[in-house]
Amino acid sequence: MAISTVGAFTALDFAIRLLDRLPGFIAAGVDVTPLMSACREKLRQFKAEDRNPTAEEWDQQEAEIAAVEQQLREALHDEGDQ
Repeated sequence: MAISTVGAFTALDFAIRLLDRLPGFIAAGVDVTPLMSACREKLRQFKAEDRNPTAEEWDQQEAEIAAVEQQLREALHDEGDQ
């Protein structure tokens, strides 16, 4: 059974979006384990339900990634102040 492609976002897009950001996070010393675990669980859910992420799930992932990026910006700013 193939995953439905109805809608703008696929499960593959969901995974790629996070994977694209991982090298930068890892290079900056971020523990990516929570992000990876959350993404893996969502992908398993999509597969089990034979569906793609909803717009809300897409936005939630983007918010989680944006929060990590904001923490990195703040940490870099704090280092610059020292």
